[in-house]
Amino acid sequence: MTVVLALLLSLQGEAPTFGKDQRLTAAVYRIPSDPRHAAEFLEMGKAGVEIALIPFQGAAEVLDPLIAALESLEKEGKRTPRLAPLIQPGTVPDLSPADVFYGKVPPRHAAHIDGRPVVWTAAAPAGSTTERAAMAAAVSRLRRPPYLVSETSWTDTSADRTWATGALRGFALDLPVVSVTPGTTDRDDGKLYERLWYKAIRLEPRLILIESWNGATDGVSEAGERKRKYLDLTQRFTRDFKVNEKPTLAKGKWTAESKVGYTVLYTPHEQGIRSVTVDDGLVDLVRLRGFEALSTKENKKGTVRRMCFDVEDSFWYFDKRSFQVVVEYLDLGEGSFSLEYDSADKALPADQRGVKSAGAVTFANSGEWRTHSFELPDALFGNGQPGGSDFRLSVDKRGLSVRAVLVMKK
Repeated sequence: MTVVLALLLSLQGEAPTFGKDQRLTAAVYRIPSDPRHAAEFLEMGKAGVEIALIPFQGAAEVLDPLIAALESLEKEGKRTPRLAPLIQPGTVPDLSPADVFYGKVPPRHAAHIDGRPVVWTAAAPAGSTTERAAMAAAVSRLRRPPYLVSETSWTDTSADRTWATGALRGFALDLPVVSVTPGTTDRDDGKLYERLWYKAIRLEPRLILIESWNGATDGVSEAGERKRKYLDLTQRFTRDFKVNEKPTLAKGKWTAESKVGYTVLYTPHEQGIRSVTVDDGLVDLVRLRGFEALSTKENKKGTVRRMCFDVEDSFWYFDKRSFQVVVEYLDLGEGSFSLEYDSADKALPADQRGVKSAGAVTFANSGEWRTHSFELPDALFGNGQPGGSDFRLSVDKRGLSVRAVLVMKK
């Protein structure tokens, strides 16, 4: 190494880097119109967020106030996140804004993993070229080999890590990066955010993404009625994540119960289980043979009709256990119905675990109300089915009517 080069390195400092096996938290930071960068970056540092992902299209001047905010906090000795670009490539992958980004951001404020600059891609737009060769070519054109975190819609890319837009989808795919969000309109007073962090930490990834730090409707930063609620939750869970401390969920109404149910015979119908409506799972309360019943309806998705149920999270949530499910149904007509559940069966591909079959029941056309018991030896009940449901009853080319569903711990 020449004397001149050594002097330059001593003055500028080598870019700090995160380890590839280090537990890291990233958050999408949307550049606000008001100059709150220093305050937001300070809160991110307090909350344990190491990487602030900046949606970036190549305009270098938008980075100036961000850099200034980081440098002012640096002078005060405050902990701050490092910056990385979140890029939305076009129909042909283009990562060139990453070169502009890392040419502008000082190395000490730029996010590196394993010594390489982090480049994070958003979901591919409709009609995009998602072939491996196209993304590999885009990567090869960058001045420095990046640490690429790619959204799964960029099919079969040579990424270092992959993630999926939408927290629930990410959990279902066994990805090395999982995301969390407080939600938008239905935040359930912070319980949704808590449950997603609970899931994420138990999956033991090395990178957790907060889908929006400062979004008006989906952010976690202090704003309006949400105040510091989500900041405090984020700090609590990032601390657990960094030390691999498995979190616990607060006890609820159904925690100590051995069984829960849904029945139309009594009011309220929901006794720890609720009916969930999705596109191919439309239901209605009807009166059949002198009794009220929950019945499937036709839908526009196809001939299969489904009846979906969500088990109350305080009864059981995202942990392997055996259950028995008893269904009371109207035995009328021909055909059969089946039960599919959110399982913890690692022998199945990740995208099939949420719909594992527990068997089927053949109608005998007796015209009577009958019961059938399904065995679920490895249920997860992590809201892994559409609509956040835990299990569903499916029937093809006909309807299904039930009076009661009971779930019992074994």
